[in-house]
Amino acid sequence: MPVLSGTVAVFASMLVASGLLSLIDTKFFSSFYGAVGTGWLIGYFSDNVLASLQKLAHKWFGTVDEPKGSSGTTVTSRETA
Repeated sequence: MPVLSGTVAVFASMLVASGLLSLIDTKFFSSFYGAVGTGWLIGYFSDNVLASLQKLAHKWFGTVDEPKGSSGTTVTSRETA
């Protein structure tokens, strides 16, 4: 998903430039090539990170159809009659 990868790269760059995420020196981002190169690396590998985060969210919180803590059994209209 190129749009999600680009979005992650842009917001990660904003976090680094603001100083909230101090993995990379903010002076490095004053160079156009440094900012573009870092954004490319973050965007290139972000699809795997997003997929892992989705799996983790499903494990921790469940889904709308099957929330965490449900036994997986649903009552149908025939069983209630």
